[in-house]
Amino acid sequence: KIHCTNPKSIEVIKESYPVVFAFWHEHLFFLLHFFKTRKMPLLMIPRDKRDWLVGVAEHFHLRLAKGSVEGGGRHAILTILDELKAGRAVAVPASGPMSPEHRCKTSCLIVAQEAKDPILPVSWKAKFQYTVSKNSSRVFIPLPFNIIEIRVGEPLTIDRHAEYKEL
Repeated sequence: KIHCTNPKSIEVIKESYPVVFAFWHEHLFFLLHFFKTRKMPLLMIPRDKRDWLVGVAEHFHLRLAKGSVEGGGRHAILTILDELKAGRAVAVPASGPMSPEHRCKTSCLIVAQEAKDPILPVSWKAKFQYTVSKNSSRVFIPLPFNIIEIRVGEPLTIDRHAEYKEL
């Protein structure tokens, strides 16, 4: 079930317009499936070679653009921008496993700003879920035979002329 506060958001999902889907890191697990069915590339920021979330994403055969703005991952950002310019939607985590909870990182904003495409916040809610906590981060995993609701917020646009500090 998909729940949208704005009818235009559901149209964007169904038609696969160029848009940046942004989500909190904790919602990644189910969204891997959601993004795969839409053949969207996903910007991932592996902490090391054994990052289990990257392993799960690769297991799902998701198209990954690995890297981060902070870590010098310009190649990943350029890959994501190429997808947007080709008219396809992309997925970018708004937060990371080591970043403060529910605090948007600049990589998500920079991608939307450069591409001149809106950000659509997306999350999910399940009746039954398991929470994996590790260090300062957590990830929600929906349990089988569940009702999952995809929640999509209002499109957000980023000022094309905003400077890095403003973002």
